[in-house]
Amino acid sequence: MSYYFPPQKKPQRWGTPQDIEFAVAKNSEKIYGVDHKSNGLVMPLFFGFPCLDYSGKQNHGTPYGGVAYNGQGLDFDGGDDAVSLGDITFLDGASVWTISSYINIGTVEAASILAKWMDAPTSQWSFLQSLSATGEVGLAHRNSAAVTSYGTTTDASLQVNTPYNIVWVGNSDINNYKLYVNGVQKTFSVTGRNVGVINNSTNHLFLGSRGSTVPLSYYFNGLISEARINNITLTAEQIALFYARPWDLYRRVGRTYYSIAAVPSIYIPQIMIF
Repeated sequence: MSYYFPPQKKPQRWGTPQDIEFAVAKNSEKIYGVDHKSNGLVMPLFFGFPCLDYSGKQNHGTPYGGVAYNGQGLDFDGGDDAVSLGDITFLDGASVWTISSYINIGTVEAASILAKWMDAPTSQWSFLQSLSATGEVGLAHRNSAAVTSYGTTTDASLQVNTPYNIVWVGNSDINNYKLYVNGVQKTFSVTGRNVGVINNSTNHLFLGSRGSTVPLSYYFNGLISEARINNITLTAEQIALFYARPWDLYRRVGRTYYSIAAVPSIYIPQIMIF
């Protein structure tokens, strides 16, 4: 599948995972104005395998099926490909959240993008970012009382072979759902009721599908290049900045290391720029 991202060239993997994690934390705050502690998942899938989380929360991914790396992101075939992140607990009981992904659709069909969700039992429903059979973005979350809210776009039918940045900003009031596509807020219809905080389920979070164990369902056909989760609601300005400068989150930064003490209590700092 052909693919491209916004104008800037995507960064290559550099340094150790700890170096990148440090850079993500610093760049979150310095460039985007986002508290790095709100990062619950930062998975740049354009780095390829392994599927590492650089948020500091260790929510690393395990691929299933024949999911492949094509140089720009992970390529899901819509048949049996998925990435499991395990029982990510970062949004359990959350009252606010931001869920973001970069995608490129290979086939317009009902599919899951990022989901901690299974069709039954309902106690395992938490949150869902999905596509409809006609290309609209669907959003949902459920609380512990098995009450669900849904939102579906009404002015953003996604097309094949086109890159999209999908950002869902939500809270416990369904009327405050916000959806951004390529940095622009879209309108959508909502159903269900105000459900409160996100359900604390033990189901796994999956990229490109949903369910509990393989085989899964609602497999995604296309590319997913990045997935991020925050336990805050990003502002419209922050979302637009992330879209305009998508790879600055992974910009190299300097770190200060300290040598072994030359004499007791005296350390010589050493600056290392990657």
